[in-house]
Amino acid sequence: MTLDPFESEGNLYFENLRLQRLWAYVQDRFHAQIPQGFLTVKGHYHVSTTDRGVDVLVDSGNVTVRDLQIQEKGKNDPLITIPLFEVTNVSVDLLKKDVKIHAIKARYARFIGWVDKDGSMNYQTLFASVESATDSPDTVSQSSAEPESVKAEDPWTVMVKDVDLDNFAIDVEDRQPATPARLLVDALHFQTSQVSSALNQPLPIDLSFQLNETGKVDLNGSVGVEPLSVQLDMSLTDIALKPFQPYLTPFVQFDVGSGALTLRGQTHYQNAVNTQPMVTFAGSIGVSKLALVDPNSSQSFLQWDTLSFKGLSLNVEPTSIKLEEVALIQPLVVLSIDQDGTSNVKRLLSPPGQLDELPTEVEERVNEETPEPPLPVQVDVVRIDHLQLQLADILQAIGQSRCRSGREN
Repeated sequence: MTLDPFESEGNLYFENLRLQRLWAYVQDRFHAQIPQGFLTVKGHYHVSTTDRGVDVLVDSGNVTVRDLQIQEKGKNDPLITIPLFEVTNVSVDLLKKDVKIHAIKARYARFIGWVDKDGSMNYQTLFASVESATDSPDTVSQSSAEPESVKAEDPWTVMVKDVDLDNFAIDVEDRQPATPARLLVDALHFQTSQVSSALNQPLPIDLSFQLNETGKVDLNGSVGVEPLSVQLDMSLTDIALKPFQPYLTPFVQFDVGSGALTLRGQTHYQNAVNTQPMVTFAGSIGVSKLALVDPNSSQSFLQWDTLSFKGLSLNVEPTSIKLEEVALIQPLVVLSIDQDGTSNVKRLLSPPGQLDELPTEVEERVNEETPEPPLPVQVDVVRIDHLQLQLADILQAIGQSRCRSGREN
């Protein structure tokens, strides 16, 4: 170390600092608390005074966080668990406002969250700052006085060579529907590279995860930020439909007994000016082993083995749909007449209570207006194999039952 001019060089090494003790200095400002976690920091530094100010250089920096837990104050169960988080080979140049990171890695992290009725997520309040009770109105008014003009400074530049997140799990409950919906994402792997704070280059994306234990999602491609663009190869396999029942309840009256979605293809989105179409998709979509249940009878009124849309070409803005083949294999439809004289299908495909409501004058005027042009749809082949149709007239069954009862009397 020298004092004139000031210059210092050396190595920093802090091992297994308890994050619980460090968090104690700021815990009054947040709703979260850290009951567990260890921090290790090491690296080489060089500090000196220059004509441009104090110059700080850091190289070979490494930051490791182990066994981190974050929970809501007053609660026992952690909402965030991160066994291992690493930032390796960090270099910092203070005067140049430049940060370079070789890799960011995390393993086996788990996040538990929920969305409340008002649409807010628990993490919004968990990490929101708590207003200090010592702030008086005079303090607030003084701090919000006319700000002095500040000269614009050059922004910091940050470059991360590799980002690797492995075996993450995300457990979320959506409490907005009448019946909460639970979505479980696990075995999540995410990888990207050459991440720049300038956001001027598309990022390569490699993302895969398991959805609700049975489904598998794979996304591979690139995402651009400015301008926003997406180019992805997509694969969705065996995505169970039953967990999404709470989102259907306001619109239909049937229950999803079973069924799985499969999708494979390429999608492209671009938000550039004078670029058409804005969204494209080319591939195939299928729904297998579907069973839609009538809750009144607890029996399926519609089911099939496979419904597939092959050779699908979808464009959005302008919108058009082209299909090489639509194939429906082993469909079963059960038709019946309810006691009010309406068909079961009309009832089950209508929102709850809609059949009892008469159209308003506004709705009637809207229906009389000139309809929009039909959506351009082209289907080359439609194939239906082994169709079964069952007819069950409830009114007739009730009448027969009454006749038998009368003869017995």
